[in-house]
Amino acid sequence: MAITKFTIQKWDYSKNWDVSELAIKIKKQEDADFSAGSLEFSLTEVDEGFTPSNGDIVEFQWDGNKTFKGKIFKVGYDSKERFECLAYDSLYYLKSEDTLVFGVTTAQERFTRIMKIIDKPFKIFGDVQITKLPAEVFDGETYFSMIKKSLESIWKMTETRFIIRDDYGVIGWYRSYGRWQSSVTVTGLLLGDGSLVSEWELNRSVEDLYNVVKVVREDGDDKERKTYTTKTVNSQASIERYGRMQKHEKADNDANAAQMQNQGVQSLNENNKEQRVLKVTAVLDLRIRAGSIFSIFVQSLNDIGIGQKQVFAKSVTHDFGANTMTIEGEII
Repeated sequence: MAITKFTIQKWDYSKNWDVSELAIKIKKQEDADFSAGSLEFSLTEVDEGFTPSNGDIVEFQWDGNKTFKGKIFKVGYDSKERFECLAYDSLYYLKSEDTLVFGVTTAQERFTRIMKIIDKPFKIFGDVQITKLPAEVFDGETYFSMIKKSLESIWKMTETRFIIRDDYGVIGWYRSYGRWQSSVTVTGLLLGDGSLVSEWELNRSVEDLYNVVKVVREDGDDKERKTYTTKTVNSQASIERYGRMQKHEKADNDANAAQMQNQGVQSLNENNKEQRVLKVTAVLDLRIRAGSIFSIFVQSLNDIGIGQKQVFAKSVTHDFGANTMTIEGEII
């Protein structure tokens, strides 16, 4: 495994340097929770007249794989004459703030509109998302926030998770997983203590669990408050096990009883769950990225009743110097 391309091009395209022999401590970080991917690296020595600058374009390939493309946003220089650089991919521009009004549209249509505003290449991978969202106004929010809220609404409505990530300068829209559909991000990889995995840690928590949801609508005329408390068989079992934990939500002013009931059921399905977070250190594999699905089997986990499971990779760090990757994932 080795660097097959590592270049830094001046922001004005006047010069292009090959730094593949100079770069060390190369790490790529990605997070599926709506933040830009990054590449950090050090340059141990520099050629005469070469100085990396903010805005310079970075291209990095590992074993022939197009791994990262972005721009430098932070440069440090120390007494050892070493440059410390931090570059971000195209998702960085979704940090921009704006006020947008969306009509009744799909989350995918909202994503497409935002991509055209920031004027970055994008592509829809997999099937078309068709669920419509109600009209909404985003006032002074980041594009990240707009997309995140839209996708969270789709998750509640359809139990299908969509992600966005940068693919070598192209912002991709992916369906990660869902109840009914197959996923285009499933890697088919099986990690375990017998192959690739060197360290792991599992944490299970119900600190953020709610097993009762109260949905309240305030009528516009008489201010009468109509309250619906939603329970299911599973929530009753949860109450008996953990105690009663209630979540309060407001309904739209024009929501009817059925819509309020449905809102409560959706919220209960989302919040009445044990969170299972798995941290894994394994041999570097570029097929696993933030938003990817892989399987894991660890004998020690199997011994306590947790057999082979699928994992949604929430964040991934590839350390090219150590030839390792660190994954924080959610068991699904």
